[in-house]
Amino acid sequence: MAISFSILIDNEAHKPGLMTEHGLSVWIDTGATRILFDAGQSGKFLRNAQMIGIDPSTADHLVISHGHYDHTGGLASLDGSLPPDVPIHAHPEIFRQRYSRHADGNVIAIGLPELAEKFLSHREKYFKPVTESTEIAPRVWLTGEVPRETEFEDTGGDFWRDANCSRPDLIEDDLSLWVERDEGLWIFLGCAHAGVINIVRHIQAVSGIKKVHALSGGTHLRNASAERLEKTAAFLRELSPNILLPCHCSGDRINDLLRNTPSGRGQT
Repeated sequence: MAISFSILIDNEAHKPGLMTEHGLSVWIDTGATRILFDAGQSGKFLRNAQMIGIDPSTADHLVISHGHYDHTGGLASLDGSLPPDVPIHAHPEIFRQRYSRHADGNVIAIGLPELAEKFLSHREKYFKPVTESTEIAPRVWLTGEVPRETEFEDTGGDFWRDANCSRPDLIEDDLSLWVERDEGLWIFLGCAHAGVINIVRHIQAVSGIKKVHALSGGTHLRNASAERLEKTAAFLRELSPNILLPCHCSGDRINDLLRNTPSGRGQT
């Protein structure tokens, strides 16, 4: 069966009338399994889903890429619609407090919102902790923790475990999803805090599949150094996926560098 994916919420809209926000939510349909991958910052993703004819309450699995508010804030809006026994897959560290320090020195909390945590606590029985590569459905995998092996890839921001900014947050809970198909790997990123290159190489090693057919999601390159941007762009050019869709936290510079890279987009 054909695989399809729809971006339910993003920083930009690619169809008139769709709402936007700083957040990400993706609907993935493998033909046999339906997956809601993240829930954005608010319930706006549900309105967009309705506009494009998708019903997130029919999801077979809910996947949370990591514990930041812009990927989890919309979870509470699923209360009362998503069946209570739908498995929820995430790293157990999503519940940890975390902070971001802005360029002006202002420190803000960016962790799991209270209502999202309440939503998850009511479904604790169906929470499936993911710390290593795990197959959640036939040929559908989650990375779990990704080894940080490249010298130039970092978390993509000034992230901390405490408001005093004394303990760096490496965002170990960052995970990505991949689907194995005859045409190659379909890879879906949340924010790629582990680094795009680290993630792709890890998935290739675990799956034993080199060909990447599709790569979509946040790459957190908007504040990346020139060296990191150039090396990431070179890696993606060599990877040459048939569908390449950096979005959400990726920034414009990586898209400028990839203008000559084969690309496409999913349904948006």
